[in-house]
Amino acid sequence: NRELARKIHELNTLVELARAFSSTIDPDEIARLLMLTLSGRWTVRRHALLAWPPGHEPLKASRNVSDQQLERWRAMAGGAAEPLRDGEFLLVPLRSGDATIGVVALGAPATGHGYTQEDIEFCMALVAQASVALDNAWRFQDTLYRRQMERELELASAIQQDLFPKTMPAVPGLELAAANRQARLVGGDYYDVLGEPERPLLIVADVAGKGLSASLLMATIQATLRTLLAFPLELTDLVTRANGLLCGSMPGNRYATLFTARYEAATGALEYVNAAQCQAIWLQRGGRMELLEATGLPVGMFPGVKYESRSLQLAPGDVLVIYSDGVTDARSPAEEEFGLERLIACVSRHGGGTAQEICARLLEEVSRFVEETPQYDDITVMVVRRAPEQA
Repeated sequence: NRELARKIHELNTLVELARAFSSTIDPDEIARLLMLTLSGRWTVRRHALLAWPPGHEPLKASRNVSDQQLERWRAMAGGAAEPLRDGEFLLVPLRSGDATIGVVALGAPATGHGYTQEDIEFCMALVAQASVALDNAWRFQDTLYRRQMERELELASAIQQDLFPKTMPAVPGLELAAANRQARLVGGDYYDVLGEPERPLLIVADVAGKGLSASLLMATIQATLRTLLAFPLELTDLVTRANGLLCGSMPGNRYATLFTARYEAATGALEYVNAAQCQAIWLQRGGRMELLEATGLPVGMFPGVKYESRSLQLAPGDVLVIYSDGVTDARSPAEEEFGLERLIACVSRHGGGTAQEICARLLEEVSRFVEETPQYDDITVMVVRRAPEQA
């Protein structure tokens, strides 16, 4: 009868503990409930639980034991699957699947009697139940964290989309078109058209890296350029000052390439600074092609850098294509890059269309080339076309 009563009591304890575990998703609370049950069952005054789940903060619940003891038990239980002894302490490994991710340590019972084999088996059952509850709690936390990150990324993506122009501004005698395809929900590419319609500033920038950090730096670049545009600066001074400000706000291993140009609607003159951005393609009447090389280093890398500008004259019908390296670096299923030569050929084939048509055709050809290959880098294209003279 006594043995039956003990078994019934143990079964009731397991049931009650399972109910308590099911009412919480807090690992600390699960650890507290387990140790309260174990210490109460055998009147243990010295006990501890230590867990080191991968990808989560370590979990610790202890009473009257030192940190040195905890570290020793962690080393002893590291690969153990069965209970161990350390002096007066009974050590029961905390398992997750086939891995040991923790240990429960119980000191000698206050009754003075040691742990029987039945006691050890019951203790193992309680610890195994706690292991399941802890696994569920950590998985639930992972799910909540992922969902929170997804919501935050979706919000960040919506905010970033608002940083791009809703529509391209109307510039007298000029056609403008631009598009951006991000490799992730948020990215580091940026394009904009700022300033007065008669003298707009055309911008394409590419922050080194991808994802959320790149998008934050992209927003910093936009804010910096918009702020400087309020001052009557020459183009080279504007980029030089932007570089100085960005050097103070960007991490040491981050920078951005930048192509910015100021267009004079009255004359068709265009002055540009290419801060290590891809070579812009200038398609002139008659089919002559010219690449606009870099005129300086990336911005945000070295303070005190001076930037040079160059000028060209856009004749009626001339086309200028500014793009990020996500275009030329796009890869086919065979790991072949789209490359500059294909882009030049594409511009040559479609250069007779409107700016919007040219931009759309370029992106279509890149999409056909990569097929179903996942996009590795952000893709940005801006097409500038001076309107042809009317016959």
